Amino acid sequence: LLQHLQDKLHCPPVKMRREVMDTLARQPWPGNVRQLANVLERLVALIPSDEITLHDLQPWLDENTTQPAYRQINDASTSGFHLHLSFPHPWPSLKEVSQAAERQLICTVLTEYPSSRKAGNILGVSNTTVLNKIKELKINPQYCDPSDE
Repeated sequence: LLQHLQDKLHCPPVKMRREVMDTLARQPWPGNVRQLANVLERLVALIPSDEITLHDLQPWLDENTTQPAYRQINDASTSGFHLHLSFPHPWPSLKEVSQAAERQLICTVLTEYPSSRKAGNILGVSNTTVLNKIKELKINPQYCDPSDE
């Protein structure tokens, strides 16, 4: 993948330190190979040296990678995260319930992790998905109070 990106960008050869590869391997990559390729492409294009270091990689990471970020939601769920949904009529549609649940979950995560990248990591989706959901569900992160939902 690295060689492919170097060829695509017409860049000189770039090496990657072992700790960088280990760190990349510990990332959850909710966007799969495309997300990994995007990070590597930025690194190849932007680093001034011929070697990618952990220092170069750090700004592109969503979380401290000593433990994968996707495990944090498991830790949160053991503490008893509960959705509290109420509707004005007795039988809401499944779509209404799903949207209310998504809205509340996204608001809860954004309250603790205001970055869409970090929120996406916690939720196991890309930051683009988080941003699209914020738009679709008309969530204003600045005034996000999950208890209001």
